[in-house]
Amino acid sequence: YFVSRGKILSKVAKYPHLLDYRQAVLEMDEKEYTSLWLVMSEIRNRYCSLHDLVIKNLEKIKRPRSSNAESLY
Repeated sequence: YFVSRGKILSKVAKYPHLLDYRQAVLEMDEKEYTSLWLVMSEIRNRYCSLHDLVIKNLEKIKRPRSSNAESLY
């Protein structure tokens, strides 16, 4: 992202009268923002699921079954 953005910004500096390069930078920034927003939303959703799972099983986590499986047989 930064390399591509740098290349476009160098063209903006070289050709300041062309508005298409400026628009390209804006569109690239918006695309990156949207991508990062989606990644953060996915991370948030996964942490919410993990939190829910831990809260629902808190008693089992605090007091796990004994490691001896003799009671099963």
